[in-house]
Amino acid sequence: MKFKYIAAASVAAVLCAPTTQARAQSNSLMLEANVAEASDLTGAELGVGWRFNAGNFHLTPAVGALIYQGDNDRYQMYQQVNGSRCRDTTNGQYARTELCDSTAVAAYGRIEATAHWRNIEIGAGYRISDIESVPYGTVAVRVTDMVAIKGNFGSDYISAGVTLRSW
Repeated sequence: MKFKYIAAASVAAVLCAPTTQARAQSNSLMLEANVAEASDLTGAELGVGWRFNAGNFHLTPAVGALIYQGDNDRYQMYQQVNGSRCRDTTNGQYARTELCDSTAVAAYGRIEATAHWRNIEIGAGYRISDIESVPYGTVAVRVTDMVAIKGNFGSDYISAGVTLRSW
């Protein structure tokens, strides 16, 4: 339920973004790709958000997905002489290969408030998902004008990756 509110707020923020050239430079789209562990789930985190800038201070609502290896005890891949095949472990029957794919997705929303000084940005955020909602700290180091290496650290949540945005 909380995720719906943060998702709605993020969509509203993107739709209400400024349209003039001068103001568009101060606020920007943010894309992020991380390796993350959230609530004992490890995977890739992909997100998109809108970054509101006010001098050295920034507010960034974002939405995304944690893509991870889910549990699939029923269908397993078995090596055979003529290649691997997917089988149903409850009855031993062959199954469609896509049933053995146990990739899972957990949606999230988050909001971050940060401040930057030179090439370093420090702040705090709150991540909301259907698994667990947690506060966290964030640190980013600018590599180029649009690329930063970023880490998020919280109780039951840690991630590190690359962020594309205007600084």
